[in-house]
Amino acid sequence: MKKLLGILLYLMVMVSCVMGQSKPFSSQSLTGFKALLSGINGSFVLPENFTEAKVPNNDKLPFQYALKFPDSDCEVWFQVNSIKGEWSRFEKGGKQGTNPDSTYIKTASDEALIMGGTKDFLSRPMPQRILDSYNADEGRSYLITLADMPETKHYQYALLIVLHKNHYGNIVVACLTNEKGPIFFKNINKLRYCFKFNG
Repeated sequence: MKKLLGILLYLMVMVSCVMGQSKPFSSQSLTGFKALLSGINGSFVLPENFTEAKVPNNDKLPFQYALKFPDSDCEVWFQVNSIKGEWSRFEKGGKQGTNPDSTYIKTASDEALIMGGTKDFLSRPMPQRILDSYNADEGRSYLITLADMPETKHYQYALLIVLHKNHYGNIVVACLTNEKGPIFFKNINKLRYCFKFNG
């Protein structure tokens, strides 16, 4: 009888522990975003302390997912662009014309121009060690003073990052803020390992 009571008590503790565990956060937006990333052989893990934010409903800024750091004036928008269809057509056409792997620079530059309103932004190639940590083949960063627009929620600055995987596509990340000091970069650093290409 004691053995049976011990087993029942153990089972009750286990059930209460399982029921007490919080389920991983999931939303329709997050599920859709992860599916887009999966289509270019990428993955995403929701970082701690960030909450979902609303992406701009705008054809010029076609970001699909957004996060906000609750205790800071900072948002991060994500855009996924597949080039698999373009690569298929490029190969069928005997590799004539523009190589689809080279278009990621235009994608990011166009977004930087739209967000800033001018070509007066600082652009740099990503160091190889950063590319390696994301399993990316190419990448650039853009530091932008934003145009005062409702589409960018009147934020003042953006750090725009594009990471590209040959034959698959690119991930564009826009980090928006009103204060581009150390706190902003510390918050952005918390996103460092939340997404990558899968090899």
